[in-house]
Amino acid sequence: MSYFLRLKCILYNPNLLLMLVQLFGSAVYGVDAHLITIEVNIDKGIGYHLVGLPDNAIKESNFRIAAAFQNIGYRLPGKKITINMAPADLRKEGSAYDLTLAIGILAASEQLKTKTLKVFLVMGEIALDGSLRPIKGALPFYWRGGGVCRYFV
Repeated sequence: MSYFLRLKCILYNPNLLLMLVQLFGSAVYGVDAHLITIEVNIDKGIGYHLVGLPDNAIKESNFRIAAAFQNIGYRLPGKKITINMAPADLRKEGSAYDLTLAIGILAASEQLKTKTLKVFLVMGEIALDGSLRPIKGALPFYWRGGGVCRYFV
């Protein structure tokens, strides 16, 4: 068996499939907004890894999300969560990514059953009680949506 076929068997082995979800957010710079792809992967192990040049407010989002999940009846998976915010060379700032990350975690952990996340641009700040707070830059998010069909801001 060739190396490629062995690799293909490993990648398509249903026992090894990872829980990967992709959805969209947006980063605002002045009056311009850039589409951000959020990829959430849940795998065996323990940890929370956030990559893609996030600032401290985004890095702290895991505490807000964990408290909000607990207060509204969801759970943070006890597995390794890896979140990629692409493009990696673009700085992401602020707490407006809380809702994007939370929905990604819920979908990747199969607590939220949906297959249509790729048609939404999701942005919002989450309070510790699970409620949503207003965010700045909603109009540029709307303008930038591009190929994204629906908005949840």
